[in-house]
Amino acid sequence: MLARTTSFGVLVVTQSFLGHVAELDLAAFALVQTLFLRFINGIILGMSSATETLCGQAYGAKQYHMMGIYLQRSWIVNIITATITFPLFIFSTQILRALGEEEDIAVATGQISIWCIPYLYYFVFSFTIQMYLQAQLKNMVVGWLSASSFVLHVLLSWFFVYKLNWGVAGALGGLNIASWASVIGQFIYIFGGWCPNSWKGFTTAAFSDMWPVVKLSVSSGLMLCLELWYNSILVLLAGYMKDATTAISAFSICLNISAWEFMICLGFLGAAWSRFAVLNSHFSTTLFPPKPSLLSTSMASEKEAALAALPSDSPTIFDKIISKEIPSTVVFEDDKVLAFRDISPQAPTHILIIPKVKDGLTGLSQAEERHCDILGRLLYTAKLVAKQEGLDDGYRIVINDGPQGCLYS
Repeated sequence: MLARTTSFGVLVVTQSFLGHVAELDLAAFALVQTLFLRFINGIILGMSSATETLCGQAYGAKQYHMMGIYLQRSWIVNIITATITFPLFIFSTQILRALGEEEDIAVATGQISIWCIPYLYYFVFSFTIQMYLQAQLKNMVVGWLSASSFVLHVLLSWFFVYKLNWGVAGALGGLNIASWASVIGQFIYIFGGWCPNSWKGFTTAAFSDMWPVVKLSVSSGLMLCLELWYNSILVLLAGYMKDATTAISAFSICLNISAWEFMICLGFLGAAWSRFAVLNSHFSTTLFPPKPSLLSTSMASEKEAALAALPSDSPTIFDKIISKEIPSTVVFEDDKVLAFRDISPQAPTHILIIPKVKDGLTGLSQAEERHCDILGRLLYTAKLVAKQEGLDDGYRIVINDGPQGCLYS
């Protein structure tokens, strides 16, 4: 709650200081903040809730290393989203002209919108890292960094606007500096070793299996975006009134106060949902472990998979996974092998590694001398995947051969 209210509070503070600069600048910022920033804020905040869900589930299931991968995937998705919306700030004057806003307001909006571009990318990192840390019960870190950023912004705005008389540049410069200061603090906390279990460094695994993250992010983003933005049309309509400058500013101030109050509820909701995701994973993996009688079911399903992988005239289940006809959670892929997570894992980390080009190698019993390269490649891939997954204390490699291979060890 503290993070949500103080993060949105910096915009309210910026608006307050701009009100002491010029009425036109206040109205221009109102349009940029309410129409453009709030629109993108809703999208990225909603998309970042995917990070909250995935990291919460990974934390509850004790798959801590996956949290860092989910965070990096969210960065990729959100950076692309922010970049797609980037032209809104570049062409804001032309957009408002086309919508029929007054010329002086449209021109002033174009000048202010350029200052808001760094703040656009602040959304990308701030929201996702907040979700990532909250899933690990590190709420105090998020809260203190956000609160410190809010206080810093008030001080910088006062100094830049009142003491240095920098006007719009001072108010918006203070906004960017204070906001990015909190993000830098979050980076230091993560990269500095205070998240040793969940952050294993940057990895190429973040670029694989992106589609589930994209789907969850887009659906969440659109939902929250519309919820935050639908009443912002009032500010646009205010631009058509007789005294447009005053009307825009008045409507924007009212909407910001209302949204600031809404952030309190959103903070409670975010904390509750994060805990629900953790508890849901914890209950499913800890309180209700597989019963002994279910082991035969696991073996049966594994036997069915082995039978389905036997040579036949039609593509096998593994052929369909390689061709992406059957979706899978890929953790490693090159031109020779594919590694993906088992859908019914029998261990905290259970990954299958299969060759893409078999050349008659349908099982170890069918191996010939010409298969030495691919067999070695499979084992070397196991080593790469183990390192990627953070299995530094050791791991076990199992090779099943034939439909009965899963019944013996």
